[in-house]
Amino acid sequence: MPYFVRIGPHAGPQIGVTSRGWFITRKSSTLTVKWGPVDVYQDHGVRFWWRHPPTIKTYRCHSETAARRKYSALKAKKLTNAADHHGYKPLPAGTIIRTYRPRGA
Repeated sequence: MPYFVRIGPHAGPQIGVTSRGWFITRKSSTLTVKWGPVDVYQDHGVRFWWRHPPTIKTYRCHSETAARRKYSALKAKKLTNAADHHGYKPLPAGTIIRTYRPRGA
Protein backbone atom coordinates (compact mmCIF):
# COMPACT_ATOMS: atom_id res chain seq x y z
CA MET A 1 0.00 0.00 0.00
CA PRO A 2 2.18 2.85 -1.18
CA TYR A 3 1.77 6.39 0.06
CA PHE A 4 3.13 9.28 -1.99
CA VAL A 5 3.64 12.95 -1.17
CA ARG A 6 4.45 16.05 -3.15
CA ILE A 7 5.83 18.97 -1.21
CA GLY A 8 7.05 21.96 -3.16
CA PRO A 9 6.05 25.10 -5.03
CA HIS A 10 2.58 25.40 -6.55
CA ALA A 11 2.31 24.07 -10.09
CA GLY A 12 0.49 27.13 -11.41
CA PRO A 13 0.76 30.91 -11.20
CA GLN A 14 0.02 30.88 -7.46
CA ILE A 15 2.66 31.80 -4.93
CA GLY A 16 3.47 29.49 -2.05
CA VAL A 17 4.09 25.88 -1.21
CA THR A 18 1.81 22.91 -1.63
CA SER A 19 1.79 19.62 0.26
CA ARG A 20 -0.33 16.85 -1.23
CA GLY A 21 -0.71 13.23 -0.31
CA TRP A 22 -1.79 10.30 -2.48
CA PHE A 23 -2.55 6.69 -1.50
CA ILE A 24 -3.51 3.66 -3.58
CA THR A 25 -4.52 0.16 -2.57
CA ARG A 26 -5.87 -2.85 -4.46
CA LYS A 27 -8.06 -5.62 -3.12
CA SER A 28 -8.91 -8.26 -5.72
CA SER A 29 -10.38 -6.32 -8.67
CA THR A 30 -11.12 -3.09 -6.75
CA LEU A 31 -8.74 -0.13 -6.48
CA THR A 32 -9.13 2.60 -3.89
CA VAL A 33 -7.34 5.92 -4.33
CA LYS A 34 -7.23 8.68 -1.68
CA TRP A 35 -5.72 12.12 -2.14
CA GLY A 36 -5.74 15.55 -0.58
CA PRO A 37 -3.73 18.15 1.32
CA VAL A 38 -1.42 16.94 4.08
CA ASP A 39 0.31 18.55 7.03
CA VAL A 40 3.89 17.58 7.87
CA TYR A 41 5.13 17.56 11.47
CA GLN A 42 8.62 16.80 12.70
CA ASP A 43 8.22 15.34 16.17
CA HIS A 44 9.91 11.96 16.76
CA GLY A 45 10.72 11.79 13.05
CA VAL A 46 8.49 13.03 10.26
CA ARG A 47 4.73 12.43 10.49
CA PHE A 48 2.10 13.11 7.88
CA TRP A 49 -1.56 13.91 8.62
CA TRP A 50 -4.45 14.48 6.22
CA ARG A 51 -5.44 18.14 6.62
CA HIS A 52 -9.07 17.32 5.75
CA PRO A 53 -10.74 13.98 5.11
CA PRO A 54 -9.17 12.85 1.83
CA THR A 55 -11.06 12.56 -1.43
CA ILE A 56 -11.72 8.88 -2.17
CA LYS A 57 -12.26 7.30 -5.58
CA THR A 58 -12.98 3.62 -6.16
CA TYR A 59 -12.23 1.85 -9.44
CA ARG A 60 -13.93 -1.49 -10.08
CA CYS A 61 -12.27 -3.51 -12.82
CA HIS A 62 -13.74 -6.51 -14.63
CA SER A 63 -10.84 -8.77 -13.60
CA GLU A 64 -7.95 -8.93 -11.18
CA THR A 65 -5.48 -8.70 -14.08
CA ALA A 66 -7.13 -5.49 -15.31
CA ALA A 67 -6.98 -4.12 -11.75
CA ARG A 68 -3.23 -4.89 -11.58
CA ARG A 69 -2.67 -3.04 -14.86
CA LYS A 70 -4.73 -0.05 -13.71
CA TYR A 71 -2.84 -0.03 -10.38
CA SER A 72 0.52 0.04 -12.18
CA ALA A 73 -0.66 2.75 -14.58
CA LEU A 74 -1.97 5.01 -11.81
CA LYS A 75 1.19 4.54 -9.76
CA ALA A 76 3.45 5.28 -12.75
CA LYS A 77 1.46 8.40 -13.59
CA LYS A 78 2.04 9.86 -10.12
CA LEU A 79 5.74 9.02 -10.11
CA THR A 80 6.56 10.63 -13.44
CA ASN A 81 7.54 14.26 -13.39
CA ALA A 82 5.40 15.18 -16.39
CA ALA A 83 4.25 18.56 -17.69
CA ASP A 84 1.35 18.51 -15.22
CA HIS A 85 3.91 18.73 -12.38
CA HIS A 86 2.85 15.65 -10.43
CA GLY A 87 6.29 14.41 -9.37
CA TYR A 88 5.12 12.58 -6.23
CA LYS A 89 7.73 10.81 -4.10
CA PRO A 90 7.03 7.53 -2.30
CA LEU A 91 7.14 7.58 1.49
CA PRO A 92 9.57 5.18 3.18
CA ALA A 93 8.22 1.74 4.08
CA GLY A 94 6.14 1.86 7.25
CA THR A 95 5.38 5.59 6.98
CA ILE A 96 1.70 6.36 6.54
CA ILE A 97 -0.48 9.44 6.23
CA ARG A 98 -2.53 9.48 9.40
CA THR A 99 -6.26 10.04 9.31
CA TYR A 100 -6.43 12.99 11.67
CA ARG A 101 -4.19 15.01 13.90
CA PRO A 102 -5.30 15.00 17.53
CA ARG A 103 -5.27 18.31 19.37
CA GLY A 104 -1.99 19.05 21.09
CA ALA A 105 0.00 16.52 19.06
